[in-house]
Order: sequence, then C-alpha cells, then structure tokens
Amino acid sequence: MATEQTKTKSNNFLIQGTILAAAGIIVRLIGLAYRIPLVRIVGDEGMGYYSVAYEIYAIILLLSSYSLPLSVSKMVSARIAEDDYLNADRILKVSLIYATVVGFICFLFLWLTADWFANVFYQLPLCKYALISLAPTVWIMTYLGVMRGYYQGQSTMVPTAISQILEQIVNAFVSVGAAWWLCHMALEAAKGEAMASAWGAAGGTIGTGAGALTALIVLIIMFLRNRKKWTSKVKDSAESGIEKESYASISKVLFLTVIPVILSTAVYNLTNIIDAEIFTSTMVGHFGIDPSSVAADWGVFTGKFKTLANIPIAISNSVASSLIPVMAAAAVAGNKKGVDDGITLALRYTVLIAFPASIGLTIIGGPVISLLFGQSDLATTMTLLGSTGVLFYSISTVTNAVLQGNNYMRLPVINAVIALLIHTSIMIIMLRVFRLGIIAVVVCYVLFALCMCILNGISIRKKLNHKHNIMLVYIKPFICSAVMGAVVFVIRHFIEKVTRSNLVITFVCIAAALAVYMVMVIWTGTITRDELKRFPVIKRFIK
Repeated sequence: MATEQTKTKSNNFLIQGTILAAAGIIVRLIGLAYRIPLVRIVGDEGMGYYSVAYEIYAIILLLSSYSLPLSVSKMVSARIAEDDYLNADRILKVSLIYATVVGFICFLFLWLTADWFANVFYQLPLCKYALISLAPTVWIMTYLGVMRGYYQGQSTMVPTAISQILEQIVNAFVSVGAAWWLCHMALEAAKGEAMASAWGAAGGTIGTGAGALTALIVLIIMFLRNRKKWTSKVKDSAESGIEKESYASISKVLFLTVIPVILSTAVYNLTNIIDAEIFTSTMVGHFGIDPSSVAADWGVFTGKFKTLANIPIAISNSVASSLIPVMAAAAVAGNKKGVDDGITLALRYTVLIAFPASIGLTIIGGPVISLLFGQSDLATTMTLLGSTGVLFYSISTVTNAVLQGNNYMRLPVINAVIALLIHTSIMIIMLRVFRLGIIAVVVCYVLFALCMCILNGISIRKKLNHKHNIMLVYIKPFICSAVMGAVVFVIRHFIEKVTRSNLVITFVCIAAALAVYMVMVIWTGTITRDELKRFPVIKRFIK
C-alpha cells in the first residue's frame, strides 16, 4: 500500500512538474519571441537600461513576492497532507495581509529611490524611467505570489501554468506596443536617440505590469469559482475537531518560512545587481568608458545571451516549484523513501533537459543568436562561454528546493553567500587586472552556479543522507547528450557547406538533436518505456 502511494505521488509530481515545465517553456518562448522586436526597437542601449532596472526590480520583488509561492505552498501542503483545510485557509488569509503590507512598502520604496539607483548606484541616469514604471508591478506581484502558492500547495500547477501563459501573452503585446509608441514619442519630441532608448525601455517594463495584473485577475476568477468547494472542506475540517491555529502563530511561521527563502533567493538576485554595479562602475568610473557603450554590452548579456539561456533554466524552476509540496508532505509524514524518490526524480528530470540544452547551445548558439537577434559576435562568444551555466543553474535551483522542502532553510542561504563571495572576488580580479570586460561577467555567471551545485550537493548528502544513482542521473544523460552533440556538430558543418542560412541550420540541427537524443535516452535505458507511458500524450504512441 505504501509503495502504491509513493508511486502515485511520484506520478503526480511528474505530471504536475511537466505541466508547469511545459508552461515555463511556452512562457520563455513567448518571452523570446517578443524580445526580438523589443531589442530591435530599443536597441542594445535600451536593453541595457531595461535589464539594469530589472535587476533592482527583481531584488525588491523577491522581498514581497518571490518567496511567497514557495513558502505558502510549503505551509498549505503540510496542512492539506493532514486534511487540515481549516488552517490552510487561515494561512491564505494571513498571506494576503502580508502581501498587502509588504507589497505597498516595496512599491513605495522603489518609486522614491528610482532616481538614486539610476544616478548614484549604477551611474546610468536614463534607467530611472524603467525603474519608476516597474514600481506598481511590485505590489501586484505580491498578491499573485500568494495565489500561486495557494494552488501549488494543493499540488495543482494548472492555475499557475494558465496564469503564467496569459501573463506573458499580455506582457508581450503591451511591452512591444508601449516600447514602440514611447520611442516614437521621444523622437518626435526631439529628445535624441539615448532618450528614445530610455523611454522605450520604460515601455517594455509597462508590459510587465499589464501581464501581472491580467494573471492576478485570472487567478481571482478561478478562486471565486471554486470557493464553495474549498469552503466546504474548511467547514468539514472545523467540524472534525481540528485545533484552530492563531493568526499570530501562523504569521510567525510564515515569517520564519519566508525569510530564509528570501535570503537564498536574494543572494541569487544580488549576484545580478552586484555584477551590474561592479561592471558599470568599473567600466565607467575606473576605465572612463562611455556609459552608452557599457549599457549596450550589458544589454547584449541580459537581452540576448541570458534570454536564450533562461529558456531551459525555466524548466528547472518549474520542477523546483512542484517539488516543494512533495518534499514538505513527505517530510511531515517521515517518509524517507518518498523524499529520496522525489530528489532522484527531480534531478533526473532536470538533468535530462539541462545537459542537451547546454551542449546544444555550445554547438548552435551562434546561428540561433543570429537568427533571433541579428549578427552579434559578442553574443555568440557569450553563448559559447556561458552555455554550461544552463546545466549548473538548473541543478542548483532544484537542489535549493530539495533543502528548503526538507526544512533546511538556512543551508541554501549559507551556500549562496559562500558562492557569491567566491564569484565577486574573481570577477573584480578579471575586470580590473585582466580587463576582460563583459566576458568576465559571463565566466563568473557560470562560476557562481557551479559553486552552488557543489555546496548544495554536499549539504544534501550530509543532512539527508541521500545517495542517488550517479550513472542514471548524470552519466547516462551526459553520454546521450555528447552523442547528440557530436552528430549535430557534423550536421551543422555539412549544412554550412551548402547554405549559410541561419534558419535552415537552426531548424535542421534542432530536429536532428531531438531525434538523436530521444533514440539515445531510450536505447541506453536513461528513460524506460514504462516511464514514458506515465505521460498521457506519449502513451497514445507507445504500445
């Protein structure tokens, strides 16, 4: 019986993780699609302002909402595992109050400090317009974080997936439209190219707020439609004699759950802010390079390289989101096998995507970049040097979730701080001594994620006494990916002798990569036919 329950939960985790991962892929593809016209409208300089503003927005956003889906889902799933819907409902109410207070404070802070961040911190005055337009979005995202956590805590990723897709669709249309309109307005008013780029960047950030508001409205509608069923479960829990937790105690637990998650996520986001500050201050203040040129380099890094790299990384974020409730429920039940199975399944799922994505970017990153954004030797070089970061960031994201889901909330924070210190020290040396410019940022981007993988792996082994199958989790996916990479490398060079079309090279290589990789993972037993049959869509094609 226990085995059946474990299998059922594993299947559910796999299905829910796949739903969220699929949504993550769609969201990233939409994001990639609208970034193409956005980059062409605002240029590399405008993307630099856009990206720098986003770094500040991200660090403030995590204080109000980034930690909420994970924290709320962890708390709600722990109560639901014991059929305690009464206190799960009280957690939702406390979380909404938290979102109201903290969201407003963070909104006000970003609104009032936008000018200081632009002029003093980054020494890029024109990025203030994008910062100001992002301020209201912070408040909206707090409520969105609570609602997504509420649904994820019930082990259903469908509402989150639907809201994410709709959010990104609205974001895409509004961002491109507002960016074009504001750029056009600046040029008509004879504000100059630099101001047009800055106004265009602000237009791009307006789309973020419009998308978030749309997603929140969708989740509220879903909540209201299912409120009667939820209320009935809450009433049944109350009548069964479950003790009601006080709002004060729930607030304390929420605070103690949110803070470690905030700190660990903050270090990730602080890495981006610190990188941007060190890079811009070194290049502008120390070497005297023109701010527009520095902003353009940063725009290539974030607007082209990271946009492409973040597509496969989004899948690991989806796996992590669906893993937290599973880990929390297994930990509450004292189910060691459930925890071990969840860890292994999550890592396998992540590595199976991250390995081929990393190798694929190394081999065909150049044609893909040229196809999407136009010829850019700098972006191609970044992709070649930074592609392994896809693998390391994917694994570190999931291992963070493993530790947090098992109540080791401080360990990812400690590990992230250590990785950040190593990362920052080496980056300063590479910038100031070796004068590597933006390339130093790319190399240290990979270094930070690698350090997190190593440190989290050590923590999981020590604290959870978990030893997964190295051959199944890492070696077989690597062999399959290496064979895939070798075949694609040969195909790419053969096609280049016939045509220089980036469109032909990209699509033929991707099709070949998918075919070879699927054959390899099945032939080597990396994925069994029984495992593939867990997916309803695939099951139709496997007899």
